[in-house]
Amino acid sequence: MAKLTLMELENVSTIIGNNGVEYAVFSASTVDNELVRCGITHNLIKNLGFQLDNLDSLIGCQVMTKVYTNNRTGELVNPEDQLQKVLDGESSIICLTAINATILKSDLFKIEQKEMIATTNAKAKVEKEKEAKAKAMAASLERLRARALAAAQQSMIDKAASLDDEEEETPTTPSTPAVVAEPEAELEF
Repeated sequence: MAKLTLMELENVSTIIGNNGVEYAVFSASTVDNELVRCGITHNLIKNLGFQLDNLDSLIGCQVMTKVYTNNRTGELVNPEDQLQKVLDGESSIICLTAINATILKSDLFKIEQKEMIATTNAKAKVEKEKEAKAKAMAASLERLRARALAAAQQSMIDKAASLDDEEEETPTTPSTPAVVAEPEAELEF
């Protein structure tokens, strides 16, 4: 079982092999401080809960290889042999998948993850508070609108009632035109 410490992200996405599997390529350090290139499948990264859009967060994490059984041949395969080929210059990269490796979170990754969760929770709390405040403001405005509407309706009712009162106080007797008598004119003959 080999242990590699991821040192630098070289390539976010590259296809390695004929099967079209997508890898992220890192520079890694062995326990003897030798540098190697390793490709880690996007599938392994996602399955372990890491984000593909933040691969730099994997820097400092350790990759542990594990012995596995080759599905085609049925024989046990030790990834350390592939690592040795890279160290000897026979191969340029060690390919790590969910079958032959796992990734251990670094202390720095754990701290950054906690900080990110705390930041996300704080943002969510602020958003909830904003939403609650907006709802309270909307309810307050609705109450004000209802009061204004009720006051306007009451004013209309009061005005109609005062008009009715005025009509009752004024007599409704028909007025007759005044007859003006014309002076009699003297007639001359």
